Amino acid sequence: MLITAKSGGGKTFMAQMFLTMMARLNPLISILERGSSYRPLVELMGGRCIDVDLEGAETLNAWDLPVGSTTPSNDKLAFLKNLTRHMIGMNSPAADTSILDNLLTDAIVSTYQRCRTREDRPIPTFNDLRQELETWRDESEVERVRDEAQLAAVKLREWTGEKVYARLFDRPTTIRTDENWLFFNVEGLTSDPKLESSMSMIIANAMSERASDGPGSRISRFSTSAGLFSIRRCWRRRWNSFSGPVESAARASGASARHWKILWGLRRSHDRTARAS
Repeated sequence: MLITAKSGGGKTFMAQMFLTMMARLNPLISILERGSSYRPLVELMGGRCIDVDLEGAETLNAWDLPVGSTTPSNDKLAFLKNLTRHMIGMNSPAADTSILDNLLTDAIVSTYQRCRTREDRPIPTFNDLRQELETWRDESEVERVRDEAQLAAVKLREWTGEKVYARLFDRPTTIRTDENWLFFNVEGLTSDPKLESSMSMIIANAMSERASDGPGSRISRFSTSAGLFSIRRCWRRRWNSFSGPVESAARASGASARHWKILWGLRRSHDRTARAS
């Protein structure tokens, strides 16, 4: 469902009405939004409201694996590769990034393998990847590959250690995602588009993994324009319900972006199971 209206036309009100109606199914509902429009509803439903900003203590580690898993899936490897490219500013679709793509994928696999032997912290963070890239030795001994690894490591510095972005991107997960209703307010990140879109990708991936765990309905609503198509890639295979912004479509059509609100899809998990059988 696509909801369009001018500012103040009731787009958010209608979306909240749909969410309230669907709550009778007792689904898992995840909301990513700039501002606090959904806070009263989520609090009324007994959910969690999480303010995501550089001064907060709430963190989602993009490297987390499902409980019981020790190796990343191909989807996870692709997500981390694309996220890393975005973080280091190498996300232009027109650029030839085949060398960097292969390098990052191999380095991510090696990072998981190395960290798996640690007893205290077997799940990596981006600082572990940065260290892997700094000392990368490619079997082909191609100098350009080493140069790409060194450059990527340098660009990751601002996201790791004690740098400004590290609290969000280089720490173990502290956010509990076991509530039926989750609301992520990313208004505190809007001053930095690259930061906002990177964190939105991490939240979308985490909610995708939450949605794929077990039976039942899942509803997710993304109302921030940052990283829309990257977010949708996170959900392409596993989403049961997805709601997101269509500002990019609005710009393409010449319409005002603020008049386009959400793209809504709903699919019950048991419906998918029924079709498969």
